[in-house]
Amino acid sequence: SSPSIVVHDPITTILWCDDLPWLCVGEVVGIRLDGKAVEEITHNMLPEDAMSHVFQLQGLRPATIEEDPSQSSDWRTCNIQDHTFTIPGRLAEPLNPTIASMPANPSKVFYLLDSALLVSVAAGLLACFLCEDERDLKGLRGANTFECEFCEHSPALDISQSLRVIEHNAAHLLHDVKTKVSDQLCGLCLRPSPLCQFFLKKGKGAEASLTIDKKRSNCKYTIKFYYHKAATSTSSAPCSNIPLQCPRCPPTSPAIWKYNMKVHFKEKHANHVNTSTYSDIWDLTNFEKQSIKQIWKARYTTLVRRSKKTDSITIVASESHKSNNYTV
Repeated sequence: SSPSIVVHDPITTILWCDDLPWLCVGEVVGIRLDGKAVEEITHNMLPEDAMSHVFQLQGLRPATIEEDPSQSSDWRTCNIQDHTFTIPGRLAEPLNPTIASMPANPSKVFYLLDSALLVSVAAGLLACFLCEDERDLKGLRGANTFECEFCEHSPALDISQSLRVIEHNAAHLLHDVKTKVSDQLCGLCLRPSPLCQFFLKKGKGAEASLTIDKKRSNCKYTIKFYYHKAATSTSSAPCSNIPLQCPRCPPTSPAIWKYNMKVHFKEKHANHVNTSTYSDIWDLTNFEKQSIKQIWKARYTTLVRRSKKTDSITIVASESHKSNNYTV
């Protein structure tokens, strides 16, 4: 049978930090397929768009002779502050490291790794990232943009300008003949439902409003946006397309993008779609309709903005934590 990944298995991926790519090791704490949690996934399913991993970041430190008497490995995993990430399955590389423990605490296991393996895995993963992003390594330092897959001339969209991304995609939803309303496309990446799912939660504080539950939500692009701000149509940000909780669905159900809500009602709550009770949820003002139409006409305008020069803190890796003396 095909090898598989199960919850608690180790994986590696590339983590972007301080404007540099870093190899990281993680422990799988969740596996999702088509938005549903599964306990196991075969390796040949990793490239599927509907597949994603949730992993807990692991620390790496030099292994001592007590931890590895054979001295065949120079690194070991260790627990660090809780950092959990969700990534597409295709961007994870399964690991099969040596499992070890200390005689004084045999139930507390860790993984042993050697630098040659880590360098090889890092090189392979980085090559996959470069092929997926279609940019060379020199362009990765400021890689905060992506190209719209639906546009003929592929304008660059700035991830840091989340409202611009949402309104650009909204223009496709309302005016692009290539999009199907019945597909209920995601407002961030334009993939059909249910490949992307968003869940809502109440923010911190007694008077806090709803916000996106990042741990439970899943999308091709990790784009941060202020939920409450994005919900209001204004002259500077006319699009109000955000994930909304359907009032007819159970509270635990995924949220529905506002522009998809009427179609959702037609499919799931047909008896209520033609009543005035819920029409305010999906109805758009004339101002928003006209604004999105203008955005559609000007969609090939470049949306990239110049990055600001900042005095960022530089992460310095000590010589004992480098593996650049190894070649593969």
